[in-house]
Amino acid sequence: MPHPYVTYRPARLVKTATRWYVEYWYRVPEGLMEKHGEWKRFRVFEDINRHKSEEYADLLHKAVNRSLLNGYNPFENEKRFVAPDVVVADVSLNTALAQFIAHCTEKGLRKKSIQSYGVIVNFLKAYFLTGNKVYRPLAEFTKEDMKRFIFDLKKQKNWQNYTTNNYIQFTKTIFNWFVKEEYILKNPVQSIDQLPVNITKHKYYSDAVAEKIKATILKMDTELYEFIEFIYYTGTRPKSEARLLQVENILFDRKLLFIPAHISKNKTDDYISMGDDLIKLLATRKDQPADNYIFGGAKPRSQNYFASLYKPFKDKFALGADYTLYSWKHTRAIHLAQAGADPYQIMKLFRHSSLEITMKYLRDLGLGISDEINQKSKKF
Repeated sequence: MPHPYVTYRPARLVKTATRWYVEYWYRVPEGLMEKHGEWKRFRVFEDINRHKSEEYADLLHKAVNRSLLNGYNPFENEKRFVAPDVVVADVSLNTALAQFIAHCTEKGLRKKSIQSYGVIVNFLKAYFLTGNKVYRPLAEFTKEDMKRFIFDLKKQKNWQNYTTNNYIQFTKTIFNWFVKEEYILKNPVQSIDQLPVNITKHKYYSDAVAEKIKATILKMDTELYEFIEFIYYTGTRPKSEARLLQVENILFDRKLLFIPAHISKNKTDDYISMGDDLIKLLATRKDQPADNYIFGGAKPRSQNYFASLYKPFKDKFALGADYTLYSWKHTRAIHLAQAGADPYQIMKLFRHSSLEITMKYLRDLGLGISDEINQKSKKF
């Protein structure tokens, strides 16, 4: 019979801020030492975090120690510790998903990112609740299981390929975290291929259409007009940046707009130079409380607030779904390039990480395509 400190170290109950588990160490058999070292740690979760009670935790703790004392050997009794696809932690899909969301919150991810992951986590729980599969060990889920999950949802939700690809990527990210945490060693989603999509270029407003839209909105919704003007001058993202900027982010004395890291697309503190037109637009905010939002006052506007206001105007001028509030940024890029602005200045304004990205962005807008070659060509 195994004896503590010779073949194993007695299990202990571990409680962290985000999860509980039972942990023990077992001496590695001679033939596997090169791979694992002399001792290997095992963590047992079962459904401890779903129950999260002292009584259940104590029962699991005692059960693990009793099994070890009675001769349980994880290397002999469990195929997963011998086969190439070893699994380190015995944890259900349900528990692992809960741990992932806790990790996202603890890591301080943006609220929008946590919500996005939350959607796919809820899809996974609901889909695999059939037959209580969600409580199966994570290691039992195969590529075929995950393909059925993705493509059944695609059919059920009538997703286009672009949306389906997003969910494939979200699911891959979640299972990559499971691998990192040693819940599993192989990601069953990793080799699921992305679906083909038609890549559309950035949409911008022609001068004629832009003038009609601006004139119509100005008569009916001053706040929406100012929001559009703000996007035009700053190039900020409507939902994740412009909507969440506060009065304290306007540095009038330095003629700068500060974009804090927690909302910045680059996840770093950024600054945007403010020209006279932008300063004039924001002048009324000078006397407002510093913690007010530039748009919305004491509370920010909801995520889809401005998009909903904008939709009737898009419909009025028969503009397709590709035309969005963000298209005003692309329109500004066209105007700057036509005015002869240095691409480096455009790079700084739009906070691109490299000039190469800016040049590609401008190319996608049809800029930098010279007509000179047509002037030099012979006629047919």
